[in-house]
Amino acid sequence: MVRWEYIPGSELFLVWARGSAGSQNINDSLTDSVSNQIFDVPANDTFLLKATYRFVR
Repeated sequence: MVRWEYIPGSELFLVWARGSAGSQNINDSLTDSVSNQIFDVPANDTFLLKATYRFVR
C-alpha cells in the first residue's frame, strides 16, 4: 500500500493484492497441500486506486 497526501486532508492510495485459490487433496501432507496451493495455481493480481479530496472554504 502506498499513501500520498497531496493537499492537507486529501489523499491518494494505491493498493496491490495478490491471491490464489486452489483445491487440495485430503490425502496430501500439509506441506504438499500448501505448496500446491501457493506455487501451482495461477495468481490473481488486484490493483486498487482511491482518491479522497477535502473540500474546504
